[in-house]
Amino acid sequence: MNKRAVVGGLCLLAALLVGAMWWMGRQGAGGAAVAERANAVAAPSPWWGASGPAAGLPGAELPASGAPDAAEFARLRQAYERLSPEDRAAVDQARAYEGFMGRMQALLGSGGARVLSQSEALQVMDEVDAFQREDYYSLAHALQLKMAIARMAWQGGELDGKLAAMQQQFEREHAALVAKSDPSKDPTFVAFKAEESAMIAQARRMAAFPDGLTRDQYIIRESERIRARHYPD
Repeated sequence: MNKRAVVGGLCLLAALLVGAMWWMGRQGAGGAAVAERANAVAAPSPWWGASGPAAGLPGAELPASGAPDAAEFARLRQAYERLSPEDRAAVDQARAYEGFMGRMQALLGSGGARVLSQSEALQVMDEVDAFQREDYYSLAHALQLKMAIARMAWQGGELDGKLAAMQQQFEREHAALVAKSDPSKDPTFVAFKAEESAMIAQARRMAAFPDGLTRDQYIIRESERIRARHYPD
């Protein structure tokens, strides 16, 4: 499931809320207190990185003509506070992804001119992996991003080794996904079908069946029992 589709609406709410708070925090009287609240909502977290308040969020820099009034700000704040803890976590994660995308676009838009330290590159790669595990990136997309980052931090044979290792890891993970999505390559499924086939072959040789069952009823019952052994709830 694509997380961006699930949390898109929540992310928009958070973007509007944080943008509103940040704009009001830049205005005259009382601005300092509101800015402090805006910073609290947009504070860095393990997902957020160090990109700063509302970084990467649409509406973070609102023009004067689109400035929210106090009533709109209160409405957005109340809507955010009514979110469940799970939805707030989804908002935080989606905001972090938006900020991360902005940083990635800046890095990749440098045309390879940007140079990263190896520790910086590893940190960015870890973030890519984290978002890939949450289904924000496909395996192939994550691989391309990490390869691009690697080229900003390593050179020569060391770079070649890094890229080869990434490719090998991608192939292992991709093969595991294929096996998971293709039941014929799942050992549990293979064992289940082998036992089921043996039971059916035996049933076809039987002249009588227990509990007054017909052959078809017996096969259905035994198949369900075999499945339950291999796939317990």
